[in-house]
Amino acid sequence: MIVRACGIAYIGGNVQKPGAYSLCGSPQITLSEVLTLAGGILPMSATNHTILIRTHPDGTKTSLQIDAHKVLLTKSADLVVQEDDVIYVPASGAKNAAQRALLFSLSLAGPLLYLYH
Repeated sequence: MIVRACGIAYIGGNVQKPGAYSLCGSPQITLSEVLTLAGGILPMSATNHTILIRTHPDGTKTSLQIDAHKVLLTKSADLVVQEDDVIYVPASGAKNAAQRALLFSLSLAGPLLYLYH
C-alpha cells in the first residue's frame, strides 16, 4: 500500500490565521475554502489585489492577481488551490490611511469641544 503525503497550501497577509493548510480533507479545495480555513479576510485588505503564486512541476512559478472579494461573492470563478500554492492578501494602503485619518480627527474632537465649550 502506498500512502501519499498531503499537499499543503500557504496563505498569508491580511487574514485572521495565516499559515500552512493541509489539502487532504477534500479532493479539490477552492480559494474560498482556504480563505475560510484561514478565518476570513481582515477588513483593511486590498482584496482585489490578492496574489496566488503557483509552482509548476518544472519548478517555474506563475503569479496570478485575483479579486478575492468577487470570488467570495460568487461573481468570479473560484480557483482550485493546488499543492504548494501561496496565497497572499495584501493590506490596503488607502483604507488604512483613511482609518488613521478618521481616528486622528476623532482624537482631536474631544479637546476641541472642551476648548470651545
